[in-house]
Order: sequence, then C-alpha cells, then structure tokens
Amino acid sequence: MRDIKFRGFTVNEEKFNNGKDGWIYGNLSVLDDGTVDIQDINDENWFKAVNPESVGQYTGLHDKNGKEIYEGDIIKSYFENGLGAENKCLIIYDEYLCAFMGQELKTKQQYLFNEGNPNKKDKQLKYTEVIGNIYDNPELLGGNNGD
Repeated sequence: MRDIKFRGFTVNEEKFNNGKDGWIYGNLSVLDDGTVDIQDINDENWFKAVNPESVGQYTGLHDKNGKEIYEGDIIKSYFENGLGAENKCLIIYDEYLCAFMGQELKTKQQYLFNEGNPNKKDKQLKYTEVIGNIYDNPELLGGNNGD
C-alpha cells in the first residue's frame, strides 16, 4: 500500500522560486471557507496554509535517486514509445483513467506512469529522474525534448 500524501507551497512565500524552500509535505485539509492546509509531516501538530494551485499528490513512486515523485513534477525518463528515446514529461493525474501519467512536454502524448506491471515499472523508474516542477522551474515547460 502506498502513502497518501500531498505537497503544497506555503501562502506566506512571495513567489515559488525565491531561493527558499516553501514546500510543505503531509496530509491535505480543505476548510469550509476554501482555505487549503497541509499538516506538516515534520510537525504533526501544525497545519500550514498552501496555495491551492500548487497542491500535488504523491504518486507512491521514487525516481532513480530515491526522490519522491509528485503530480506537477517534471521528469526525464525513458518510456517505451517505439523510439526508445528519453523524454521530458510532466506528471499529471488522469481522472478518466484514475492513474498518474507522464505527459511528454513536446508532443503532449501521455504514457501510463504507475503501470501495474512491476517489471515495466521497475525498468521505467530505473531511468527516471525528477529534474524540477512546474512551479519552481517553469522554464522546463518550454517544450524542449532534448537535453
């Protein structure tokens, strides 16, 4: 069973990429007034307000370096797309398929990311690396598929 947790950027930070680590990881809470809080993993008694647009769910997977992979992360990975090519992809959640997908930045083609076949998943994650996220590194969304 995988951990169900979220990350979000604290509302107290002026902008996402300001040299500070404003990311909070933990349990998600949406209040009646629409405020979105995350219960900080490092301090279970402390809830912090986060920017609702920055909230992403943990996929339950780690990249080749052991880093947790979240919705909104940008990864460099190998997907079996017939070309045997390395791709830069945005991690998204597809509500229709109820699955995390890697959406190739250049072509927008989607690949099943948390595939049920453990042999394929292991092969895929062996070459997967988180290189940023859409909030801290928006320049990575430029559609460049090369290095």
